[in-house]
Amino acid sequence: MKKTICALLTLALLLACFVSCGKPVNPDLSTDDEGNVVGTITVWGGSTPFHENYALGSVQGNNYDPDCDTSNGFIKKIKEKYPKLNVNIENKGFGTELNTALRNAKISNNMPDIVVGEQFIQSQIELNYFEPLAIPEATKKAIPDSLWSLSRGKDGKQYGYPAMTGTFALIYNKKIFREVYNLDRNADVTEYLPQSMDEIVEKAAYIKEFYNTKYGANSVKARNISGFYINAVKGVGSAYRNGLVMNMFGGGFTDKNGNFIVDCEENVKAFKWLTSLLPYTSTGNIATTNETDVNTTILTGNVAMCFEIAPLLAPFGGINVDDFGVTSLPVADGQKETNFLVGSTSYMITKECSNKKVAQDILEMMVSYDMQMQIYKTSTNRIPVRSDVIDEILSSTDEDIVKKNETMLPFVLAFKTADNLVLNLPSFTKNYTNIWDTWSNAIQMIFTQKTDSTIRTQLGNVQKIMSGK
Repeated sequence: MKKTICALLTLALLLACFVSCGKPVNPDLSTDDEGNVVGTITVWGGSTPFHENYALGSVQGNNYDPDCDTSNGFIKKIKEKYPKLNVNIENKGFGTELNTALRNAKISNNMPDIVVGEQFIQSQIELNYFEPLAIPEATKKAIPDSLWSLSRGKDGKQYGYPAMTGTFALIYNKKIFREVYNLDRNADVTEYLPQSMDEIVEKAAYIKEFYNTKYGANSVKARNISGFYINAVKGVGSAYRNGLVMNMFGGGFTDKNGNFIVDCEENVKAFKWLTSLLPYTSTGNIATTNETDVNTTILTGNVAMCFEIAPLLAPFGGINVDDFGVTSLPVADGQKETNFLVGSTSYMITKECSNKKVAQDILEMMVSYDMQMQIYKTSTNRIPVRSDVIDEILSSTDEDIVKKNETMLPFVLAFKTADNLVLNLPSFTKNYTNIWDTWSNAIQMIFTQKTDSTIRTQLGNVQKIMSGK
């Protein structure tokens, strides 16, 4: 009798737990008498809060923010086909924060319908979060295969739709170049810009020496001015930006077969180039650990040059965009091809999605010609993924596109003309924090000691831990 009562109590507790803890985030969608889909589709994304900056063609929020123009335009398009469908876009942070939220949601059976993913996609595919998708052939052909590969599993199945992308360019401060080279206040500085990686170092040294002479090398003013800004955001941020330079020199994290090549000679050359810039950076470059600090430092006007991604200028109101210029990255010395690191944003449908057919239809809308063009016009400076849209951007006379091209064209050209597009970073299911902490420590050591042996030793350490040794 006691055993029976105990079993019944256990069952009751399990049922209570299921009702309170295991209730899905969305009930199944239904269809009303008129054939309209009724219910809610929930999308989880991540973003940092952005300010308005109409001068740069961006409005409040970034691409995943529930209130930004891009999101509102997308929801409006969905409503045209599904007038009674509610689209709930939730900001769950980005990177590790979003990944943790998804892991917790999976455990509690509280997953959303659609997930925005970046560097964690492959590990989440391995954890069986997402539904494999049958992509229409016309959609496949419209988007470069390299972008599809980010959300393609090791089993060869496609788990996500690429929706927007971004790459790097050389951002420079026109006011600094005009002052250093004694030019008129509105003079074109194009002919004074570096044309090679070696010239970047030469120009950075020249600019730094100019301000050392003007203000005194030990003055706070001179020390805060940078000929070139090295972005050393901790962890993945540092890996992403330093990974750009690694790829520019023909290296990177993995080869085409997925084998780790962190300690290859090309990466050693990349870090020798980076360390050669250190004397011409501003105080604090190496220790920067926050994304906002990076952008603020550059946009306060003390940085002459930097490599940065397209959305850099977008989040900040009150910035005079005319003070900044953007140009394509030079091909690294000794390299015949351009190897650009790009960030591709994909949308996945979860196993628990309340209506997978409707969710995939929504993603098809995201990559439609009209929506992709709208992304370019209204997003915070992301690049569409459709090849035909990119071609139209390059030749368009549309006023909105022409205005956006003033800052975005070098990024678009980099994406269009790169011989080799390298996507994001390695994705790990285990030991993630330790791997990127090792990377951060290695970079700090390399930038502190600045010797060839240190570079080789530290890259070797990262290679071992990424390979699981």
